[in-house]
Amino acid sequence: MTALSFSVFKDKILDGSKTQTIRKARKRPIKVGDQLQLYWQQRTKDCELLLSAKCITLATVEIHEDCLMIDWDIPTKGNAELFFYAREMNEFATLDGFKDWDAMQDWFGKTHRLPFKGVLIQWERND
Repeated sequence: MTALSFSVFKDKILDGSKTQTIRKARKRPIKVGDQLQLYWQQRTKDCELLLSAKCITLATVEIHEDCLMIDWDIPTKGNAELFFYAREMNEFATLDGFKDWDAMQDWFGKTHRLPFKGVLIQWERND
């Protein structure tokens, strides 16, 4: 089992509207099929297991000031995609829980600096 901790978007994780996250690459990478445990504020007194899930998709992600690049690791998804239209970037940002691309870009810029390179992890809830 792999634990993922969250400090934002609790309601969206619980209601199922957020089914992905973008993280820095890990020393021991997550693999498709791995079991995930999603926690709220892990390692704090407010720690709470939100849900258990299975990793269904992985991709390498680059967030730049003017574009979003996704390199799908799953062969059926095709080759790398470059998103630079506002509509596409807004849709992607809302899937990750943000209001829009500007909010996502602002958060990643302040938290990690741009350009940010990381891993997109998508999950399916275990029932």
